[in-house]
Amino acid sequence: MRNLFVALVLLGTLPALAQSNRVAEVKAASKASQARGDALSALDHARMRWHFAMNHIITTAGLMPEEHYHSKPTPEGQSFRDVVAHAADSAIGMCTMLMGKERPSRIAGNASKTELLAALERGRAACEEAYGALDGANANDFFPGGRGPLNTRVGLLWQNTAHISHHYGRMTVYLRLNGLDPPTAPHD
Repeated sequence: MRNLFVALVLLGTLPALAQSNRVAEVKAASKASQARGDALSALDHARMRWHFAMNHIITTAGLMPEEHYHSKPTPEGQSFRDVVAHAADSAIGMCTMLMGKERPSRIAGNASKTELLAALERGRAACEEAYGALDGANANDFFPGGRGPLNTRVGLLWQNTAHISHHYGRMTVYLRLNGLDPPTAPHD
């Protein structure tokens, strides 16, 4: 049974491990750019932070056993499942909006762990597409979306990264309440 659990955890983290290669590529490009004396662009930095945030949230969702997806830190709080669904919905929603596409329907409240991990991957893909469409010429274009005043395209993606990071922080509490360490916890 323990081997099955370890296998399932590893399978749940494979997409994040594969994505870590992209983070390594971004870091390598950044180092090469700095070695040439170029500054790391705000857009490159935004992309890199997005990759970190999304990797953390997908890995965390994969670490939590499905039988604990119903857990709540307090009776009136959201379940872990609700937080994962919200994070996926926000990534998908923001990034499809930036691409001028119709927002897909929201994730069902009773979605399985497998369905939620797939939704997070759809969110990652949507935001990869949104970041891929940005360049120095259009990143600072104003875009009528998101909360608050008019925002730039890269500003909206930064807001999305902050939002995803916030939910990663929330998810670490759920992991710890269930006796698990989050992916960014120091290990001996």
